[in-house]
Amino acid sequence: MIFEEVTPPPFRLVQELDVEPLAVYMGTWSSSQRYRKETDRDPIGEIRGELAAAWGDPDQEREVAWTLRATASK
Repeated sequence: MIFEEVTPPPFRLVQELDVEPLAVYMGTWSSSQRYRKETDRDPIGEIRGELAAAWGDPDQEREVAWTLRATASK
């Protein structure tokens, strides 16, 4: 049986975060982990000051949103 391919709509994940949980989350990204492994440096530590300055009050929660898209494996 052959099924017609269906393209799902994009989904949006939204969460209220303050700067520290966002930085922790960014540290879990595969690119952050790969950078850490290849350079022996913490990429989040390297940008933490700039991130905090751009964020403002570190206890202020802000809406952080990700658009999730399905990728087909063929």
